[in-house]
Amino acid sequence: MNPCQKRLLVTIYLNYNDFNHTLSSMTINISQKLNIPVSTIKWNLRVLRDLGLITAGSKENKKIKVGLTKAGIFIAKRLFEHAII
Repeated sequence: MNPCQKRLLVTIYLNYNDFNHTLSSMTINISQKLNIPVSTIKWNLRVLRDLGLITAGSKENKKIKVGLTKAGIFIAKRLFEHAII
C-alpha cells in the first residue's frame, strides 16, 4: 500500500467505519478533510476495495456503503497504533 492508501485506511478506521457513506459521499468528505484531490481519493479507495480492505459499491452495485473489512480493521489498527502513516 502507498502512503495515501494507508492514510485513507486509518482515516476510515477513526472516522467513517459506520457504514453510513457511499463511495462518492465519502470521497468528497475525505477530500475536503485531508485536502487531497477527489480523483486521488477515489482511485485509492478503489484500490483498497480491490485489495479487500474496504467494502464499497461499484458500477454494478452502487448501494453498498463503505466500511472496513476484518482485514482492513486489523491493518488500520496496526497502522494507527504504530503511527505508520
